[in-house]
Amino acid sequence: MNFNPATGTANPPAAAPFEPTTGKRRSRPTSIIIRPRDLMSLLSVSRHGLARMVADEGLPAPIQLGPRSLGFVKAEVDAWLTARMAARDAA
Repeated sequence: MNFNPATGTANPPAAAPFEPTTGKRRSRPTSIIIRPRDLMSLLSVSRHGLARMVADEGLPAPIQLGPRSLGFVKAEVDAWLTARMAARDAA
C-alpha cells in the first residue's frame, strides 16, 4: 500500500497494465536472473571455476544484461543441477 499525503489515505498498489488488443492483464516475466557472484556463492566456486563449468561441464551460458553485466537464467541453472543430481543417482 502506498500512502497518499494529499488525501491522508492509503492507495492500493497499481495493477499490471492491460493488453490493448485483448483486454487481458499482462503477466509479469517469470525468468529470474542470477548474477555471477551469487551463482559462484551458491556453487562454492571461483570465477574461474564458474567459467570452467560453462566451458566444460555444460552449465548454461550467461546472458548479456548490459555492456558490462552478465546473468544466468535461474530456471536453466536449476535444470542443469537437477540433471546432475539425476546422473549421480543413476550411477
